[in-house]
Amino acid sequence: MSEHTTKDNRAAYTFAEFAKLFGKDRSWTYRLAEKNKIAVIKGYGYALVPASEAKRLSSGLSGKEPNSGLTTLKLIHAGKNVG
Repeated sequence: MSEHTTKDNRAAYTFAEFAKLFGKDRSWTYRLAEKNKIAVIKGYGYALVPASEAKRLSSGLSGKEPNSGLTTLKLIHAGKNVG
């Protein structure tokens, strides 16, 4: 299994899908993202949570600096910031 995918071969989840993995409401994911507790990929009008974040949280590795400074990734297209 690649380090960027999960058992179901997903690289990222929508906020609702991510919350469902933990038996939570979608707003829970938004709160985590707002507080920079999880990494978020933004671009083209969408926001996704990397599958690695689900693995990290389910492994109980939520420590003081969960993202090692990485909180938001923005997609770059043709050298221009898209997100």
